[in-house]
Amino acid sequence: MTTKTFLNPHEIPTIPGTEGWERMYPYYYKFVPKGVSREMEEYENSQFWFIDNLHQSRPLLPFETIVDDCWWPSLNQISTRVLCFPTAAGLDHRLVYGWVYLCSLEEKDPEMIEKKAQVVLERMNFYMDNWDELMPLWKEKQYANAKKMDELKFELPEIVDDSYIRNSLGYSPAHEMRSGYLDLLKIVDMCWEQHFEFFNLGLAGYVTFSELCKKLFPDITDKTIGQMCASGSSADTFLAEKKLAELARLAIDLGVADAIFGDGNAEEEARLEKTEAGRKWQSERDKFRDPYFYVGTGYSVMMHDDRSWNDDWNLALVILREYIQNISRGEYHENDVTKIKSESDALVEKYRSFIKDPNDKAMFDRFIPIARRISEHAESHMFWGEAQYQPRQYRKLNQLAELFCQYEMLEDPKDLYYLHR
Repeated sequence: MTTKTFLNPHEIPTIPGTEGWERMYPYYYKFVPKGVSREMEEYENSQFWFIDNLHQSRPLLPFETIVDDCWWPSLNQISTRVLCFPTAAGLDHRLVYGWVYLCSLEEKDPEMIEKKAQVVLERMNFYMDNWDELMPLWKEKQYANAKKMDELKFELPEIVDDSYIRNSLGYSPAHEMRSGYLDLLKIVDMCWEQHFEFFNLGLAGYVTFSELCKKLFPDITDKTIGQMCASGSSADTFLAEKKLAELARLAIDLGVADAIFGDGNAEEEARLEKTEAGRKWQSERDKFRDPYFYVGTGYSVMMHDDRSWNDDWNLALVILREYIQNISRGEYHENDVTKIKSESDALVEKYRSFIKDPNDKAMFDRFIPIARRISEHAESHMFWGEAQYQPRQYRKLNQLAELFCQYEMLEDPKDLYYLHR
């Protein structure tokens, strides 16, 4: 009988036509070549590597690894050095033909586990006890940091204006461009650091509540646990769609709904600009662009060719036109948050009544509000995180690529993403 096993990462067969693909990526993303380091080879063979196509939907191009250079250490540092989860040693990261592979690492040093255990609960409790005050500040931090990218400029004039001389600046636009690029990387890195401040904590809290429920109620399903955590609040993830619904109603009220149906964005804009009502609708829409319409295509981690609604309004037009039709027919219904919360509360009371031990009941009561806050954050964090800075990041990198094309360093702006940094 033949036993099926996973491929040895050091014996992956070469796909014809891809020879030498490894040269495109930094050394730390590659499995060590067989025979180069016995110690590293044994370590890599001892890990369980899984493909992360939940967050990244296709192979990474070489330059797109700048994002992984940020989120990978950020996730690890927050878990191991900041929040100090006792048994967590972070994730390791490799690329195979550009696909992201990860493995979870476990802290095995008893002394280090003990040191972390002495501080982790106090740190987690501080966040949980002050969640309602800290969360708005976190959203402001993420948004403000992402907005810094809007101020960056990548320009290289043939002849600078007189201000460089009269103000005795002492540097050239080339310095500003290089500094801007480094600032961009710094901003993106900070965005990912802030991203994990609450998210890793939230996952730990949710897992703790889930494990408690499965201990108290062995037959409970993950779906039921999730329903108990539904607080009825509307996650920020859906803010963009809410704004589109408002715009759909406004288009109907102003009598410009017909102008929004056509062949595409350019035709729609031209029709709307012809009337005062149309221009008013455009003005209201533009007020929503930042921050609401930076959502768009792509997974959790965007690629350079993904687009936000601000980059391609046609993406939003599809949803907007559907809302106009549904509202006109009386078929559009927003989520009934009151009903959702009522059903969630009923489930909580039902399962709480099954608990006989006072200590178990106190633990359940302690973690249900935490799990509800965390569930809302799990839905909302992408709106204030990835959705705000990733479209801006690639917009700026694309501007840099256009400049390289202008000076014939690249033939196509997309060529930037095949460069090895």
